[in-house]
Amino acid sequence: MLGFTAKQTKWQAFFAVAIALLGNITLATVAQSEPQQPRQLPEAIALPNGTHFYGQAPQRDQLAVEYLVFTVDQGRVQGAAYHVQSEYACFTGTVAPDTLQLAITDPYTEEVSDYAIALQGETIIVAGEAQRQTSLKGYHALGELGELERSLLAACTTR
Repeated sequence: MLGFTAKQTKWQAFFAVAIALLGNITLATVAQSEPQQPRQLPEAIALPNGTHFYGQAPQRDQLAVEYLVFTVDQGRVQGAAYHVQSEYACFTGTVAPDTLQLAITDPYTEEVSDYAIALQGETIIVAGEAQRQTSLKGYHALGELGELERSLLAACTTR
């Protein structure tokens, strides 16, 4: 039994050294083959001031689809999250680099829950000029507000 333990330890040590040597050779080869370039940090994505209307579907007034209507003023956010023919919840928050940070108030219990939505940006060409367009990940921009969206926004921003 003592001899078996010694052999097992010797083989374990051999494999550990072999793996370490192969790992170092592989890492050294990769390091030599790829020139080091400075990493560029991604440009921060932000939502512009104004009124925004988004839905998880590309069409408005769909049942069982979440919609968000909100205003942005100097990085501060106020608005409502709702489903058609259902309840709504008011929220406040901030536009952080790459995310919309929200505090959503439950309409029944007044309990506040934190929620974050990723922002995504892309550069588009409009009339020959590059413009930065920002949207909410998982949501579609829906354009002009209807009567329902205006009333929900008014109810949530007059608090």
